[in-house]
Amino acid sequence: MNAEEIIKLTNAVYKVTDLFPPKEPLKMAIRKEALNVLFFSILCLKDLNPKKKEDSLNSLKVLEVCFDVCKKQNWVNEKNFDILKREYNKVGEFINQKTTNKKEQVKKPVLEKKEEVLDKIEISNKNIEYEKLSDIQLRLLELLQNKGQLRPIEINTYFPKLSSRSVRRELMKLREKNIINSGGGGKSIYYRINEYN
Repeated sequence: MNAEEIIKLTNAVYKVTDLFPPKEPLKMAIRKEALNVLFFSILCLKDLNPKKKEDSLNSLKVLEVCFDVCKKQNWVNEKNFDILKREYNKVGEFINQKTTNKKEQVKKPVLEKKEEVLDKIEISNKNIEYEKLSDIQLRLLELLQNKGQLRPIEINTYFPKLSSRSVRRELMKLREKNIINSGGGGKSIYYRINEYN
């Protein structure tokens, strides 16, 4: 589904509703919802937040009900409404698919293999026994090296599968080994790699 197909579908709605009685309120209601779906679908091609998704799916439901009402009025051949409903169902599937794909595309930080992390860490103190550090500790060192300093709340976002307590425990172990240090205090505490001479 692309923008051109959705625009053609919107034009088809306009052509069908042109055949309604001149002052029929459903004419404008259907056109309004069709335009909403058009705008939301085009946004979906770029980026669609959950609120926009909900709005577009609601517009699709309203359109479906309107088509059912119009079908019984005998203003236009019923097959037109069947076709419109089928095509708008495809739009709904497209919106659901796009938003599902976007959720899957959100990259969660992944713990790398120990060897890969070791290659990235460049601490000048040669006395550190890196092989004795846990994967999490190595990942913490890599993060602190790349970011300079981080607060616990920032660090926790890189470890979504670990509790904040587990991350804090690993930070304390690194601090006890004098590999990192902390500054600030309370909620403003931050961690950074120790500067060695």
